[in-house]
Amino acid sequence: MVYINIANFRLPGENSEQNDWFDHIEFLCCISQDGSITESAVVDRFFDENINCLQTAALALGNEFDFPELSENYFDSSDLIEDEIIDPGMYDSPLRDRVTDKIRNLFTSLACRTRVYGDDYPFITTNCSIKIRDNLTPVQRLYIALLFSSLLRLATRTGINCLGHLFEELCEPAFRRLTPAGASNFFFGSGSHRNFSDTITGSFFDKVTKLCSLLHLRPHPNFTRENAGRHNNGDGGLDWVGFFEFGDNQFSQPVFFGQCACGQDWVDKQFDAHQSKWKNYIHLCNAYLTYHFIPRNFRKDSLEWYNPLEIIDVVLIDRFRLLQLLNQEADLNNKIENLYRPLFDEIEQNRGNSEQFA
Repeated sequence: MVYINIANFRLPGENSEQNDWFDHIEFLCCISQDGSITESAVVDRFFDENINCLQTAALALGNEFDFPELSENYFDSSDLIEDEIIDPGMYDSPLRDRVTDKIRNLFTSLACRTRVYGDDYPFITTNCSIKIRDNLTPVQRLYIALLFSSLLRLATRTGINCLGHLFEELCEPAFRRLTPAGASNFFFGSGSHRNFSDTITGSFFDKVTKLCSLLHLRPHPNFTRENAGRHNNGDGGLDWVGFFEFGDNQFSQPVFFGQCACGQDWVDKQFDAHQSKWKNYIHLCNAYLTYHFIPRNFRKDSLEWYNPLEIIDVVLIDRFRLLQLLNQEADLNNKIENLYRPLFDEIEQNRGNSEQFA
């Protein structure tokens, strides 16, 4: 199994949020030969990725409003006198300085993660460098596992699938902590369930039918095997389900749905387990609470949500909240070891062969 393909690595481009830059810098740090990366190395790589063209690099980092040094902002061709020639490179020096300053400021801002995560943060930061710590704790190793799980565009095709399934399994104890004591919790997803004792299996139609039975509800009249898809073995976007059973075999119970999303499309995937969709499958009698698990850090420097408007009718559990939930697990080290040992071995192997990231 190969999880990541470092040949796919490129720094974030236009319209990328600050957290994407932070994650890519941390990724570079993890796979660099000496476990560290400097601001100057990132600047050099950024220019290399943009064919050493200052204008291309600037536009990959922002727009003409971010970089007034772009030469086209300085003159209008209609203002030129006859035979007048403008040297297109006359603003190269200030433009290079502005691009360099933008990346330098990212390193300065990256230090906020040290303040936010405290001892759980696996890196040591300065205003111009980042270095991975020695002898990582289980929670620090968990951070790195979540970091790599949030960068699926750098993963191989099989790595994308595997990291997604591992993340579902990782979220099990977090989901259990978010349901009441004595609640019944089942894995509903279509991923690997070898380590789950309580799993709802079968085709999608069979799984929904079993879930209805557990919740003492009826399937929606339109939810037939034909409509669900006779060969549909998926999960409909639901990974975990929990409910509190009162022992009276009656509906109207507290119900909890859990959904895991590693990809960049996590905002849209909030609707996969939403009641507006699942009411077409199950004849619901009361609303349920949805937990949406993502491995990415969705925070500003202040720890506030990066953009509250993107959280849509779910309880969002991002990287920060996952660490808060899972660092209470007594066997966290064993769980990280069992799930992610091959990934950490691969990181070490790539570090030893990563001259281009030195």
